[in-house]
Amino acid sequence: MQGRKGEREKGRKLNRGTRGNLCPFSLSPSIPLSLLFCLSFLPFSLSPSIPAHADVYPNGLVVPYLDVSVSPRASGTVTEIFVKEGDWIQVGDTLAVMDDAKEQLDMELSEHEIDELRVSLDKLKKGRQPKELEKMQVDLKKAKLSEEKAKAELDRVERLFEQKAVSEKEVADAKNAHQTAALSVESLRLGLEIAASEPRKEDVILQEMKIAQKMTGRDQKTLALEKLTLISPAAGAITKLYYAPGEYAGAGSPFCDVIYTDSLYVELNLPLSEIRRIERGMRAEVTVPAITPKTYAGKVVFIGPTVDPASRTFKIRILIDNPKHVLRPGLFATVKL
Repeated sequence: MQGRKGEREKGRKLNRGTRGNLCPFSLSPSIPLSLLFCLSFLPFSLSPSIPAHADVYPNGLVVPYLDVSVSPRASGTVTEIFVKEGDWIQVGDTLAVMDDAKEQLDMELSEHEIDELRVSLDKLKKGRQPKELEKMQVDLKKAKLSEEKAKAELDRVERLFEQKAVSEKEVADAKNAHQTAALSVESLRLGLEIAASEPRKEDVILQEMKIAQKMTGRDQKTLALEKLTLISPAAGAITKLYYAPGEYAGAGSPFCDVIYTDSLYVELNLPLSEIRRIERGMRAEVTVPAITPKTYAGKVVFIGPTVDPASRTFKIRILIDNPKHVLRPGLFATVKL
């Protein structure tokens, strides 16, 4: 009896020890207590966790929103440059001018020719003034007197020729002089008739066509003159100038480089496994620890249409604002997507 009583007491003590044990496993003689102690501290969870660094990429590169080379539209010698490297320019700013002396002279000549044609057209439409007609009548009378004098001289020479007193050459010269005088009379007479009559529509149209032709030529010269002034096609900072005053700049050759940095892109190469997760418009956070601890909000605006076969990555581009120009192209950025 005492032996059985001792067995029951021993079992009650063992059960009390089992209920008070903090380990979630039941005691078993086959499991060492040291192992049970270690297992009690393992971080068991009902679902697997995503590593905190899975959506953070430290290999972003800051690039300009716009990077252009400005080139002159015409060749020429640079006479003056109005900007320097580092200057911020706006669209339409004058950057430089080239030698335009010849083009300016051509423009002045064209304007003078057009003015003369316009004056002639006005006269043609209005007709001759009375004083002008009077002068033409006087000129006609003078021409008739000259023609009569030439006719009289021809008659005299022909009589002398019959008398064999002059040569045939003298007769021919007299005839030529008379014909010239007669033609002058006829020309002045026709001119007077035309001046006294109403202007013909054909003449007005012909004069207007001449003016239009000259104006077309002037417009072409104006364009050639404008091409010698270099105008900025974009806003941004000048990073490099390729010419100095006095140097010859060729048409189409880079004159200066301009970058726009009020906004910036962050380019990032992502592994192919992310291609289904990334979408245009997706929000992103960008930091550039080398410059500032600030976090810049951005969004994905470009997803590359191709995959690099060597690295098995694809390119994306994230747009961020940079109004104070704190960030600069060429910096490395960390991107969180």
